Amino acid sequence: MKITFAPLAESHFSLLLKWLESPHVKKWWD
Repeated sequence: MKITFAPLAESHFSLLLKWLESPHVKKWWD
């Protein structure tokens, strides 16, 4: 398995915001 990382881009913001609104994630960031 090869894991790679890409720089954060504007196109990633919608997915990032969706992830941050997930209940299991949001409880750590509120």
